[in-house]
Amino acid sequence: MNEKKQPNQDQIDGNRLAEQILANSAHMVISTDLDGVVTQFNRAAEKLLGYTADEIVGKQTPAIWHDLDEIKNRADQLSQIYNQKIEPGFDVFVHAAKRGEKETQEWTFVSKQGKRFPVSLTVTALYDSKNEIVGYLGVILDLSFEKQHEWARFEDRERFRSAFEYSAIGLTVVSLDGRFLKVNPALVSILGMSEDEILATDFQSITHPEDIDSDMNNVRQLLAGEISSYSMQKRYITPKKGLIWINLTVSLVRSHDDKPLYFISQIQDITDQIQFKVRLEKMNEELKQSNQELEQFAYVASHDLQGPLRRIVSYSDILKEEMGPKLDEDNLSYLDRVVGSASKMQVLIADLLQFSRAGKTDLEWESVSIKELIDGVLNDLEAEITEKRATIEVGPMPSLVGAKTLLHQLFLNLIGNAIKFCPAGKVPHVAIESRDNGKVFEFWVKDNGIGIESKFSDRVFQVFQRLNLQSEFPGTGIGLAICKKVVERHGGKISFESEPGKGTTFYFKLSRDPVPKIQNS
Repeated sequence: MNEKKQPNQDQIDGNRLAEQILANSAHMVISTDLDGVVTQFNRAAEKLLGYTADEIVGKQTPAIWHDLDEIKNRADQLSQIYNQKIEPGFDVFVHAAKRGEKETQEWTFVSKQGKRFPVSLTVTALYDSKNEIVGYLGVILDLSFEKQHEWARFEDRERFRSAFEYSAIGLTVVSLDGRFLKVNPALVSILGMSEDEILATDFQSITHPEDIDSDMNNVRQLLAGEISSYSMQKRYITPKKGLIWINLTVSLVRSHDDKPLYFISQIQDITDQIQFKVRLEKMNEELKQSNQELEQFAYVASHDLQGPLRRIVSYSDILKEEMGPKLDEDNLSYLDRVVGSASKMQVLIADLLQFSRAGKTDLEWESVSIKELIDGVLNDLEAEITEKRATIEVGPMPSLVGAKTLLHQLFLNLIGNAIKFCPAGKVPHVAIESRDNGKVFEFWVKDNGIGIESKFSDRVFQVFQRLNLQSEFPGTGIGLAICKKVVERHGGKISFESEPGKGTTFYFKLSRDPVPKIQNS
């Protein structure tokens, strides 16, 4: 009798080792017998498919976690390839393994919980010692992570392509030696060149000679790793458009091992902005010169006119005193009119001089106590206040940086107008208040005077705009125009609210620490 050969210890240890490797593999490992019944179902398969080995081994075929439509479609494909009918069953998975071939195919697995995920399934035949097939081994790789990243990369490529093609900003990929490798339609439009014309040249050839050194210096720093990107304004010269101003932003793309690959450049056409800036600077310079000439003219003219007017008034007084008894009533009336007109002209010139000073650029800016300044204004208006028995109410006032002479004129005009423009028989009452509003101080001057009709609202702060008869309320119509200019010189705005017959409130803001502004004359 022949004794059955027993496996030696090495064979036993080898089988155990193989079982341990398969059981603990990170990939799903599933084996079947020749009929497709599962004989091995490792831990990774349990984890990903949600079944226990006890539920599957010896009881189920792989069809339980396969998409049935995919199995049918694959059966149809194989039938066409091999020109023979292959049923949508277990043969779909092992048709190659039966011929001793290894096949890898992508499938969709469905877990016990219904979750679908992509896998790569590699099937090989299992052989016995006689080299006969006794079963099949499937090694499965979960492709969820790879598919997600593949889709993300696809989406990134699509987003980049869309952003590149449809961007309103000129975009280009530039080689390390400056050749244009890829350009978008926006850059074609900016340069006025065809895509082929641009790709046939380099950025050095179309860069203005005066800009090339600074541009190349930035490129050298970029390649050396001294900067990560750079932006600059430069000029291109193209055949059709001539000189073009652009805003250029350049970054460098490097490989995974930090080798420079190519440049990505963003190009914006700023020709119109540059030309506008040049025109604006020229206009500002011309305006500044014009303002200086107007200020000088107004100042000189005011002073030069004062002398003759004083002489007219003086000689008229002498003439009236010496010739008065010899002149008839009409002649005396004419003489009075000459004196009156000359006096009005003196007032007008004085106001024009104040208006001119409000636009001067050489004023002294200093810390000003508004309370002390208003006290000085009330002292100047003492005669008017006494004559009309006016009451002036002044609230807490701040200190701020400003031109003291201009601020004095501002409050003098507003308070003076509040006293002047009050109906006969009515006692003027003026209230002056302020409020700290952070970067600005808010002020308001409220009176109980005649008020301003709404139809005059757009004329109140214009020069020479009188809203009342000269016989009722004398004046030149310059006072509020001066107020507006003073407030604007201090970085603020002035407005008003009024109700005819009840009074007016002027509101204005003054910056805490203004930048002196030059206003147009």
